[in-house]
Amino acid sequence: MTGLLAALKPLPRAYNKEIQEPVEPLLDCAKTVCHSLKIMLVVLGTLKVNDSRMQEALTVDMLATDVADYLVRKGVPFRDTHHIAGAVVKKAEGLGTSMDKVTLSDLK
Repeated sequence: MTGLLAALKPLPRAYNKEIQEPVEPLLDCAKTVCHSLKIMLVVLGTLKVNDSRMQEALTVDMLATDVADYLVRKGVPFRDTHHIAGAVVKKAEGLGTSMDKVTLSDLK
């Protein structure tokens, strides 16, 4: 779609000859989306969720992304939040505890 829009942007409004070239990628894109949706319908139609296994798979380490998101909302650049969240995980491992048990003084 981006390629199509980039090809159409510099064209004058009534210039139709060059529009024939970007149509093929557009049709390929539409075809790919259509096929992807059909596959998704089959996958979702046969999907069986095992609630107990999902609960077992949840770990506190998943909070690292929440830490990064929180810091981004506070104005910290994401490239920095990634390293900070990693440091929090490392600190928790060093203390022999989970991320949710690390104290505020340890985080500071």
